[in-house]
Amino acid sequence: MLPDSPVILAIFLLLDSLVGLVIGAGCGWLVSLASKGHRSKLWHDAILGIVGLLGGITAVAYMPWHQNTITERLDGGGTVTTTMNSYQHPWIVGVVFAVLSPMLYELYRARHGRKR
Repeated sequence: MLPDSPVILAIFLLLDSLVGLVIGAGCGWLVSLASKGHRSKLWHDAILGIVGLLGGITAVAYMPWHQNTITERLDGGGTVTTTMNSYQHPWIVGVVFAVLSPMLYELYRARHGRKR
């Protein structure tokens, strides 16, 4: 669900981009250390982290998911029913994509760099 204000949306996109940048750069750096590869493509890993996080969150918003209905009884005797038709935790998917994208890229670079 998008916020009503475009300013709030821009702030959220900026913060999400920064989180994806840190995740991508960190994971790419760790994999390049483990594979003894060159760390010259750290910006590629950071961009892959941003794309992975924002792409994962966006993909979950449009992915069909089974309908989930939760009913809770309140203390005053009322009832609240909530129904969702999308996956409820898009951040988990986004973080998984932000971690896997630079890791796979660095492993690909390490594997093909040794062949030459």
